[in-house]
Amino acid sequence: MLTLEHRTAHEYPSEDILTKDPSWFRFTGNIAVKAKKNPLYAIDCEMCKTENGSEVTHIAIVDESLDCIYKTYIKPASPIIDYVTAFSGITPEIMKNVKTKLSQVIKHINDILPIDAIFVGHSLENDLQALKLYHDRVIDTATLFSSGKGPFKPALRFLAMKFLKLVIQDGSNGHDPSVDAMTCMKLIKAEDNPWPQVWYDSE
Repeated sequence: MLTLEHRTAHEYPSEDILTKDPSWFRFTGNIAVKAKKNPLYAIDCEMCKTENGSEVTHIAIVDESLDCIYKTYIKPASPIIDYVTAFSGITPEIMKNVKTKLSQVIKHINDILPIDAIFVGHSLENDLQALKLYHDRVIDTATLFSSGKGPFKPALRFLAMKFLKLVIQDGSNGHDPSVDAMTCMKLIKAEDNPWPQVWYDSE
């Protein structure tokens, strides 16, 4: 898992955000959910620009079996001013009847995932910030596959092609969060990945 030092360096939300901003949530998980120890769940979100900045409008969660166990659109708190469709895949037609709120999404995540879940994602700090969700057990493919010699982070589509021979994010209709989440899970499961383990706790 990503160490505290590198979570801080890559602008992951810190625990004190929970007291500084009451709109944030803590991942608690559900003790009743049966799973193997320290199970992995890949998360990816898509955002739109609203009157209050970037807000999450689509989320997908993929388990270690590469099954998408949760996928939903989210109604942002503020009106959308730019759907950023080329990247988000979100259109006015899609969002027209969406009523699910962020608080409902977080409750569902805490209901369906076990308490010792480890989140996997690409530049996952952006997803957690958009979800306003604090969790300190994370694996980030953007840092996992970086050289560590500068701020550069490899794009997910580049990693997908290099290590998985997969083409993703190549259309004009935007990204599919379930595909991106699945790709992250495949990357950390790949046998030939060059993980620079020094940035990660061994537990």
